[in-house]
Amino acid sequence: MRYHTPSHRQEPARRMASRLARANNIVLTTHMNPDADGAGSAVALLAWLRDRGAEGWFVPPTPLPERYRFLLPEESWHLPARSADAARACAAADLVVVVDAGDLRRLGRVKPMVEGRPTVVIDHHTTPTRPIPGDRLVDTGACATAELVYDILMAAGARWTPAIDNALYTAIVDDTGSFAYSNVTPDTHLLAAELVQRGVDVAGIHRQLFESMDVRRLKLLRECLGELRAESGLSWITVPDQAYRDLKATSGDLEGLVNYPRAIKGVEVAMLFRTTNDGATKVSFRSNGLVDVDGIARSFGGGGHAKAAGALVSRPLEEVRADVVNAARALVRE
Repeated sequence: MRYHTPSHRQEPARRMASRLARANNIVLTTHMNPDADGAGSAVALLAWLRDRGAEGWFVPPTPLPERYRFLLPEESWHLPARSADAARACAAADLVVVVDAGDLRRLGRVKPMVEGRPTVVIDHHTTPTRPIPGDRLVDTGACATAELVYDILMAAGARWTPAIDNALYTAIVDDTGSFAYSNVTPDTHLLAAELVQRGVDVAGIHRQLFESMDVRRLKLLRECLGELRAESGLSWITVPDQAYRDLKATSGDLEGLVNYPRAIKGVEVAMLFRTTNDGATKVSFRSNGLVDVDGIARSFGGGGHAKAAGALVSRPLEEVRADVVNAARALVRE
């Protein structure tokens, strides 16, 4: 058996491949605090576009976490959003490609840099309240945005390269929890098998994602676990702002921390709270199956998936946490 693009995505994937192939100066971006799916999807598309002779750059709204930099074949492909080079690239772009994000608010400081530019969106999240304008290839049934990117590259007849394969495999492994989450389908395994067959460094990618961390991250985990709270069906963890600053931690150091409260026996909803640099409150939601956390995230201006979602609320952490915990408590009781 081999992976085949689902029938309902074949024509949309061909249209998107054609649209991308016509562009000459492309900026790729993703959501704030890029994860493996956002970074991997962007790098895979960028590798294909550059291979066919286009100019392209990856400009994420916030710094690319160190743990994903190994995906870049060349560091110069990545332009920090605050840089003059990023501003010039965005101004010259004849196409902006947004991956793994559909909501304007998730583009952060990149939003004003790309407003008015021709844009396409490739995503696997539910329709946001403030959608990014432009052509869209969105399917919530895909295990990761990288699955949609794979469909596009197949439709384009792309030349598969190690950079593309490694980026897509990394995105899929991370976004499926190493093939453990409910978003995994038989197609997920078939797709991954094709990538492995082409020579993906499975062990190396696993080390990069799950077995390589700074001491800083462990120290931050120690501080966060001291703020762990749990009750019947519900658990949450708060990132101590002072410890976060003292340790000079980054958003990449928070990857996976919400899974600690989620792993507590009997917990149905887990949450992580932290204060952002501008004083807002970021909330990450995880569900173990019985509660749709996309719904609760939307009630606070966010969104995502039924089992994984997030929200950014422009209010102090203590205030937001009280409201969110009360709302989650009511849902768990139901």
